[in-house]
Amino acid sequence: MTRNNLSEHLAWLLNNISRSPPTAPQLPAAVELMLVLVFVLVLVLVLLLLLPPPPPPPLLRPRTGSPILSLQILSPPGLAGLTSDHSPAAAPTTL
Repeated sequence: MTRNNLSEHLAWLLNNISRSPPTAPQLPAAVELMLVLVFVLVLVLVLLLLLPPPPPPPLLRPRTGSPILSLQILSPPGLAGLTSDHSPAAAPTTL
């Protein structure tokens, strides 16, 4: 290639490059969707970390009486008055 041909070729190349509009590289739709999902997930995690913690649940104790009294009621001597002498198997059945 001669110097004249090279200069003509470069002039033609520069002329054609300047005429074509610049294009941004396009990402595939799946990659764009994945980027959006990752962004939303990170946003939700950051918001959850910024929220104040929930208040602790109330204590599960009876409001009246002491725990020892509650245990005495549930002990076998306390249940003795609640049981009956009749067993369900000994009850007569009628058909």
